[in-house]
Amino acid sequence: TPVRPNGWYDGGTYIRMHQHRWDSHQGQPSSLWGNAFNGINAANRVIYQISSGTIPVSADAKTAVTAELRAVRAYDYSLLLDNFGNVPIVTDFTAKDLPQQATRQQVYDFVVKELTDVIPQLSEATGTATYGRMNKWAALAILSRVYLNAEVYTGKPAYDKVLTTTQQIIDANKYKLEPNYR
Repeated sequence: TPVRPNGWYDGGTYIRMHQHRWDSHQGQPSSLWGNAFNGINAANRVIYQISSGTIPVSADAKTAVTAELRAVRAYDYSLLLDNFGNVPIVTDFTAKDLPQQATRQQVYDFVVKELTDVIPQLSEATGTATYGRMNKWAALAILSRVYLNAEVYTGKPAYDKVLTTTQQIIDANKYKLEPNYR
């Protein structure tokens, strides 16, 4: 990220990251790792609580909420995939053993499968009532970004899939680009 006269220096964080001169006291990359796995753990916990009945929800809500949580978990894994590559895949909140590290291909496959499995179950609603929630369009956007970088992750490009997923978002006509960026 280039430093601009109006900001983005952020104490030199991005320069240190680019130059591979970070340490454990400077936040990055350990904060990214910790934040992503905190999100994954929270999603796994709530999925477990819903499936075990600890959090009682109706059948319809169970499907919708679980789909949202899986999509959020896949988003966190997409960040880990992009920034670290080989990471452990954990979906069982009750597991006590140390997780095994997965390959970048396995993490990619997991993210793609999670998102493609839940996208049909996610809400298509947009607006104030759903602001900050995972909907179908957000999940498609995340999937598009993962496909866009597939060649880096797996050695095989997936640009055709990028076109398909982004076209779905465009065709839905729920979002638009501002004609004037400013």
